[in-house]
Amino acid sequence: GEPLPDSARATVRERLASRIFMSHDNELFMHGRAYAGVLRAPRVTWKSDKPPRKDHGAPPWLTATEFEDIPEVLDAKCEQLAELLRLSRKTVLYTGAGISAAVIGQAALSGQNKVGWKPETTSAKPTMTHRILGLLGQLGAIHSWVQQNHDGLPQKAGYPQEHINEIHGSWFDPSNPVVKYSGTLHERAFPWMEEDAETAD
Repeated sequence: GEPLPDSARATVRERLASRIFMSHDNELFMHGRAYAGVLRAPRVTWKSDKPPRKDHGAPPWLTATEFEDIPEVLDAKCEQLAELLRLSRKTVLYTGAGISAAVIGQAALSGQNKVGWKPETTSAKPTMTHRILGLLGQLGAIHSWVQQNHDGLPQKAGYPQEHINEIHGSWFDPSNPVVKYSGTLHERAFPWMEEDAETAD
């Protein structure tokens, strides 16, 4: 579509600037700083009193409980996300286990993942999320992707390899071995991630 006017960018920037930090009890916490729609709490799809992971600390209020937006809120978020993508001059994704959990598993157990890691992880197929983001990358709507997973699913979904920073290493790239928890980011990964953070809007 046509680029949106600078006034629309200014409106979003003002909204974000007025909401620098939100505590977990802020009514926008489950919606995001840029959200401007109906304020309705999401419904609980899976209740847990346990922390998200056993191997990481978490404040008492942060549990593995899972939520789902009501349709009215989800529709508003989708419209606003589309607008943000049209407004952005540099969109950077920062993703982790959540987008791959359905096919890879993850260390964090959940309502959908009661077994942890799944077998045959290297032959896993991309999820719908990977496919949509891969297409957006091919169309030039996403300019860089900081990927915490090792699974290669963005590339399998068609996301351009040259625009993905696999900061924790890759199962499929011998020049980028997997980084263990006790390790450090590769020399190329950290400066790239810093540059993306500084130049993304």
